[in-house]
Amino acid sequence: MSLNLFPDLAPNPNVHVIGNGYGLEKLQDNLVVLYYKDQVKETHEFKNGLDKRVFVVNLVNNKKVTKSLLAQALGISRQSIDDWLSYYERSGYEGLINSYKGSVKQGRKEEAVHLSSGNKSLSLQAARQESKQALLLVQPELDFPKQEGSLPDNFAMEYEEEENHYGGSFIYWAIFEADLGMSKFLNPHLGAYSLVIWLFLMMQVNKLGSLEQLKVVYKKSFGRLLGLDRLPSRPVLNQLLADTVNKKETSLLKENFSSYQIKEGLVEIKEFYLDGHFIPYTGKYRVKKGFHTQHRQMEPGQTALYIHDEAQRIVWFDLQEGKADMVASIVSYNSNFTNKGVLPLWVVDRELWGVNNFLRLANCRFVTWEKHTKKPALQQIAADQFGEPFDYNGKSYQVLEVSKKYKTKSKNKDGQEQSIELRRIILWNKSTDRRVALVAQDELLDTQELATALLKRWGRSENSFKHMGTRINMHYNPGRSLMQLSEQQEVANPAYKELKKQIRQTKNNLVKLNAQLGKMLEKTKQKKKLTFGKAVETQLAEKQVLQQELTELEQALQNCPPRVSIGSVKEGAAFHKIKIDTKNLWDMAGCIFWNSRKQLEKQLTIFLPNARDLLPVLEAITKSRAWIRSTSNTLFVRLEALDTPRFRKAQVQLCQALNEKNVTLPNGKLLRFSVKEEEE
Repeated sequence: MSLNLFPDLAPNPNVHVIGNGYGLEKLQDNLVVLYYKDQVKETHEFKNGLDKRVFVVNLVNNKKVTKSLLAQALGISRQSIDDWLSYYERSGYEGLINSYKGSVKQGRKEEAVHLSSGNKSLSLQAARQESKQALLLVQPELDFPKQEGSLPDNFAMEYEEEENHYGGSFIYWAIFEADLGMSKFLNPHLGAYSLVIWLFLMMQVNKLGSLEQLKVVYKKSFGRLLGLDRLPSRPVLNQLLADTVNKKETSLLKENFSSYQIKEGLVEIKEFYLDGHFIPYTGKYRVKKGFHTQHRQMEPGQTALYIHDEAQRIVWFDLQEGKADMVASIVSYNSNFTNKGVLPLWVVDRELWGVNNFLRLANCRFVTWEKHTKKPALQQIAADQFGEPFDYNGKSYQVLEVSKKYKTKSKNKDGQEQSIELRRIILWNKSTDRRVALVAQDELLDTQELATALLKRWGRSENSFKHMGTRINMHYNPGRSLMQLSEQQEVANPAYKELKKQIRQTKNNLVKLNAQLGKMLEKTKQKKKLTFGKAVETQLAEKQVLQQELTELEQALQNCPPRVSIGSVKEGAAFHKIKIDTKNLWDMAGCIFWNSRKQLEKQLTIFLPNARDLLPVLEAITKSRAWIRSTSNTLFVRLEALDTPRFRKAQVQLCQALNEKNVTLPNGKLLRFSVKEEEE
């Protein structure tokens, strides 16, 4: 005897299976046949759209067919079926009738308050949005007590050894606590809400680029990384994030983060490497534009600024709307060191170039590349004028220093020309026979040291900031949908641009007219005439008119503001900006993770002399499973052993080195590591 394993499948190829034993054959757009277990059950003719909507609602509600299969059989969208069901739920069959206009008929008075008017789709969308907002207002009960510790005391739970899919991530806890002392920094600012930072940290350790990706993790295993019995649900995490950014302490968190690192000696202040990264915005709001380097054009978005030290650790970060004012950030941050001894040397790309920028940086030490360099002039410099050769990154260099005064193209308000004298260094790459120039303002370092400062970043590859994007989702903002009006509402004045265009055209016309007049006057002189001809007089009159127009246009330009409010250009228009409270928390977690990763690399270097093995082995250890056991005073983490013997040996040595730090978790429990034996 053969069993029918697929009773829903109809033998007729024209019959579409719609679930629960039912099938549907579409004979015409308004005529369908309903089957039940291969037998014809009903034939339906749709005289109008209402008949079709009633038929669909009855099938879903009464016959329990599958909505997606029914939509495919009828050639309609799944969303349409959902809308019809919502209309029916709100107003019964009356809700399936098209929206009416005017007064309610006598026979429909009883349902008048439920009947739809106007655009039903927009009304339904508004109702759904209102329901969604109402759910957000409900305060979910958090899975942790609001205590002053950085984490709930769930790390204090005791349990027998259990397998954890993300157990290798615990090695980062050793750096967070023993080397960086993050609990000591976070607790005074956030208390129990430090859980948000720990969550973001563990997400970035495990390459989870957004909260949405948490739906694919093992909730219990990931929760253990945070000291929780289980990872909270998404609504709870959303509420936790909202409560965290509402704490006034979060506004001080980013400002104090850099100070804490410098005070604890976690970063160096000898040289600061600064660069920007553009974060595009594709939403519906009007926001400021910045320069997208890869696309080579202005686009709506934000610009993230990062400062690294010589060891490629992040010192400070900032997020600005549109095109960031890099010079303002340097001046502002540099003021923190004015009365604390030696100022840091700012090493910046060509974005810093500009005499006006250099004048603003009068109290800063900096070095950058020179723009608009005349390369043929550099090649003509005699070789014997350069200093002694030196090697860096396997290449040979020579340098030559001169002093040069750089002038602004325009005069200041007092009509005076501004200038600044800087150290100009010619860098000769002997390996490629290429010469470039850089400029610096500094009195402490010699020529070779200044050149080397730039080569540390650009001699072989970009600074680690450029590599962060391959490991961290630098574009992510957990609260990107939250917008507010920008304080910067100015745009370029169209009238100002038009006046400049007219002035340029008038000057061009004057140049052409003068050229013509010159030729005509030369002919008059050659003919030895004492009076000008009519043509010359016409040209002279036209020249006088153009000169008068030029004078009036230049006067109008002086009285016209270069920038005006966008509302005066386009009525009702305004710039918005993305709230960055949640973005700052995400980025700070990224900084902590990146610096911790650098610390683990440094630790692993002792056991793996080949630099090419460092990151692959570190990632392998981080991704490995582990078996964790919690006692009253210790959390034991037994890592899965790596396959390659020399890598496994380095893994064991790393665990021993971490154990020597005597790492304690936020609740004081000791953290101990080991590696699973092969025979196990």
